[in-house]
Amino acid sequence: MVIKGTPTQGREQIYFRLRKDKLVSADFSGGRITGIGGIPLLGELEKTTKMVEGAAQAVIDRRIGRIKFTMPQLFLQRVLLICAGYEDGIDSNYHRYDPGILLALGLRLDNSDGLASQSTISVLETQRMNGSNCYRLARYLVDYYVSTKKKAPKRIVLDFDGSCFPAHGDQPGTAYRGYYETNMYFPLLVFDQDGWLISAILRPGNHAEAKITVSLLKRIVGRLRQNWPGIQVVLRADAGFMNPKVYEWCESNSVQYLIRLKVAGGGGGLNSDTKQYLKTAKRRFRKAFGEERFLGRDGQQKRNAFETQLKMLTKEERKEKLIEHRTRKIREFGAFYYQAGKGSKKWNKERRIIAVCDHTDTGPKTIFLVTNFEYDVPQRLYEDLYCQRGNAELFIRDLKALKATKLSCSNFSANQARLLYHALAYLMLHQLRLHLPSSMGRQSLKSMQEKFIRIAASIKESSRRVTIQWTSFWQWEKLVMYLARRLRLIPQAP
Repeated sequence: MVIKGTPTQGREQIYFRLRKDKLVSADFSGGRITGIGGIPLLGELEKTTKMVEGAAQAVIDRRIGRIKFTMPQLFLQRVLLICAGYEDGIDSNYHRYDPGILLALGLRLDNSDGLASQSTISVLETQRMNGSNCYRLARYLVDYYVSTKKKAPKRIVLDFDGSCFPAHGDQPGTAYRGYYETNMYFPLLVFDQDGWLISAILRPGNHAEAKITVSLLKRIVGRLRQNWPGIQVVLRADAGFMNPKVYEWCESNSVQYLIRLKVAGGGGGLNSDTKQYLKTAKRRFRKAFGEERFLGRDGQQKRNAFETQLKMLTKEERKEKLIEHRTRKIREFGAFYYQAGKGSKKWNKERRIIAVCDHTDTGPKTIFLVTNFEYDVPQRLYEDLYCQRGNAELFIRDLKALKATKLSCSNFSANQARLLYHALAYLMLHQLRLHLPSSMGRQSLKSMQEKFIRIAASIKESSRRVTIQWTSFWQWEKLVMYLARRLRLIPQAP
């Protein structure tokens, strides 16, 4: 038998049968409650940095007549929703009256108009953010990066990388790319060594990896040297950027580069120069470990049997075996000068090549880098500088975790605008992450969302104050309070 209680006035009640001792009822009369109660932290961060406000002021607003929402309000609403995990324009309708977003924008909670609707956001993306405004916003990202440096850095490392952004329909500019086996956009992303996103340029899916690299380098390096004339700039990139035009521009403009070379056949024409390094690595390997385990016609079968055997071991034994297996490697470093290419594609001069020659149980493996670091030790260049390029993959993963790949607008410039909004959201969460203690290690932006943004909260407004009451059982309470102190939201003791 279902027991009926006294319903809340004007609200239909839901009755659960979960408890035998007490009536369990529910309705939608809880008041102003939000599931993204950490958003006001980002609103406070924006009041300090004014990053999004500056981005909105960088574009030209050609609207005339009665304007209901200012450009900074529209930008901040869009960016905050992306930070909270709501990347679609339609999400503006679902969260129009969310008290957390309203408070972060500095609006009253009883605002009858609420936030901008999906149609307003769509007009912003498809009409207001034309190609010229996208260009202005992209330039602003570089300007803002420069403004965040309190003192002139000695060196900035620029990580250039392209990434696969799969298509969500037949958007203009998408194309099939065989390497990724999908229709896609192929944006060019530039990070510094600390994960700061400096530029995000949308490219058609069929663009060459190194296309527009030189023009973007000119813009970024020119802006950096405008503020810091003597700064050392280093370009770091994978084999997709092995282009003589890139090398020549860097050499003409005192930019140092370290770029991987894609060499056919594991060495091709370079094998004659690396033959001695490979011989030395092989000799040292056999002296240290004996014969290779997985060479010959049955090498792959032996490797499969080894991996099958690993699965049958206990966790401790498997860990020990894996450590032993991975230490069976000898690495030799070498450097030489080489002039690649033939005919019209031949390099205009010889350039320094760094050879990294490994010998393992599967045989030799060689990595080549081209560089204009003339006197640095090859091992230091590879291990201390080039290998750190792997962090750029983590930064791209963070950007994609914010659903930056959701570029589903019907025109190219609107999708470029979306990518730039996601870049602003990335930078907002990245700046919040910089306030965390170093002992925590590097937190992913997905983790930042879960720990600091998606907090259940009740928000109440009276005539004198607005009160945010977060859930009492939040497992990251101490971290939230730590951030609040770093943002100077907790009064200091006298």
